[in-house]
Amino acid sequence: MTDAVRPDRRTIMCATALFGATATLSACGDGHSEAPVNTPGPVPEPSGEGQVVLPAKDLPVKSRAQVAAKDPSGADVGVLLYRQDEQTVLAYSNICTHQAARWA
Repeated sequence: MTDAVRPDRRTIMCATALFGATATLSACGDGHSEAPVNTPGPVPEPSGEGQVVLPAKDLPVKSRAQVAAKDPSGADVGVLLYRQDEQTVLAYSNICTHQAARWA
């Protein structure tokens, strides 16, 4: 004769809770996401007039500087410059392009 071990109350309660949570989460959705699929757009081409805000000799390669520049309306805008190599200087403003708001 075989002695069968019966599960205790705690094991039954945990298994029931696990099964209930699994069933609840499964019923919450069909796996379809309503979030839009974001596809990146093309990189915009530079436009407008360039501004000299700092002589190249004052910005060594692999260094950065914070300067003020004028936006198209004439207002001062904080700009971060980074000189990547001898020919490339990158400029970043604190204006959010999709909300037209300034970062704090």
